[in-house]
Parts: sequence; C-alpha cells; structure tokens
Amino acid sequence: MPELPEVETVCRELSKSLTGEKIESVQVFCPRLRNPLPDSFAKQVAGLTVQNVQRRGKYLIVNLNNNRSLLIHLGMTGKLLLKDKDSPPEKHDHIVFAFKDKVLVYNDVRRFGLVALYDSDSVYTVKSLRDMGQEPLSDSFTGLSLQAALKGKKAPIKTCLLDQGIVAGLGNIYVCEALFQSRISPLRAGDSLTDKEAELLCRKIKEILTESIACGGTTFRDYRHSDGSKGEFVAKLFVYGKAGQKCSWCDFADKCGGVIKTVQGGRSTFYCPLLQK
Repeated sequence: MPELPEVETVCRELSKSLTGEKIESVQVFCPRLRNPLPDSFAKQVAGLTVQNVQRRGKYLIVNLNNNRSLLIHLGMTGKLLLKDKDSPPEKHDHIVFAFKDKVLVYNDVRRFGLVALYDSDSVYTVKSLRDMGQEPLSDSFTGLSLQAALKGKKAPIKTCLLDQGIVAGLGNIYVCEALFQSRISPLRAGDSLTDKEAELLCRKIKEILTESIACGGTTFRDYRHSDGSKGEFVAKLFVYGKAGQKCSWCDFADKCGGVIKTVQGGRSTFYCPLLQK
C-alpha cells in the first residue's frame, strides 16, 4: 500500500501539473470502488477547475472550485497516472479525468481505493481524516508529542505506529525502517519509550520519510509516480524485506543470525533482535 512518501510524491506531481487546469470531461468505466461512485459523479466533476492538491496522511485532497473537493485513497494497488490524451486505455482504468492537453487516469487492479466528492468545507470532517493523528513531517511532531500519543498504549510499538489515529501516513515499510535505525524492538510496548528513545525515533521517522520523498517513494510491485516511473527508495532499505540477511548495522556481527521476520497484527515485521532492544 502506498504510504506517506508515495502519496506525497504523487501530491507534488499532480499539484505541479494540474493546478489551474479545468476538468473538461470525466469518464467512469467502473464505479465499483471501495465506495461505489454515484451515477452523477462525472456530471458533478466535469467543468470544475483544480485549485490545489493537498495530502493528509495517506489521502489526497484535490480541491476544486465551487467549494468541491475530491478525496482519494489509493488503497493497495491504486495509481493516478498523467498521460497524453491519445494514450490507449489500459486494463483496470476505472476513471479518466480529461484536461485540455492531458488526462489523469485512476487505475486500480484490486479496486480497494477510494475516490469521492465532498464539499470543500466539510472534507476534513470525514471520519477517516477527522480522527487522524499527527503529521510526522510537521514541526509539532516531536518526541514529547509522540510520547503523549503513546501514553498508556500497551500494544507493541510497531502496531501503535501503524495506527493512523496516532501518527498519520506511516505504513509497514517506514515503521520497520525507523524502528531499526532507532534500535528499538518492534515488540516493545508503545508506552515504554524513554524520552531519549522517543526523540530519536521521531527524528529517524522524519529523516527516512524525507529521504524517501526525495527518491520518489518505494516501489515493490504496484506503486508508480504519476508519470508511470517507479520509486527508488527500495535500494536504501536496511531491513524491510531482508529476512535472513545479515544486519548491516549490527554491533554483534559475529553473532548476528540475520534479520528476523515475524507477523504483528497481520503485517510482516522485519528487525534485528540483537540490535533492537
């Protein structure tokens, strides 16, 4: 699933390409997404102009004129692709937004994504956005604010960080990497972090997310930039997807049995049990 860096990358690309552009027409080939699109969707959106594109957590908000906003979540396999108008359609193209000299295509193999139209002044009251936690790239996200959000949380720290009500936008890849670089075991309770550990974890989260955005995110299989290219941060991963490989940071290289893979909350966790305590 695209996480914060991937969604931020798409957000910046769409903002650069579409701000000020008018949606001339909309074609809906498959309305059966996570929430089915109403029959009137194409008619409601056609003729509106993109004012700006924002991100909240893993969601995109495309603000249009006339107090209308598109709320988009890419789900597991969703992609937003900018193409030439004469580009041939592809399998799993579900929505096509036509502009003057380009089209924006929503393509989604598994159809777990969300595309919905709201009034702009109420879109942030939608439950999924209203209940969202701290933005990890914001100045207000600090060790102290993280500890406050984790207060009384006995669930594993890995599970806590994946909770969008605690920290917005974090997903499996970047939580594994941040915990590794902070030398914190994913098995520890959320409220067990010391002040120093919380501050280090907060800093590592910011650094990793920022570096991944600079690389255009991480592509394992489905995620693509709006131009169809892949994210390159995969080459910079230390533990995610590296079960059985030697831990490159380990202080106990002679004893290290390699990166361990376990499952927490139905998600794969990768860590070094010697390095991360």
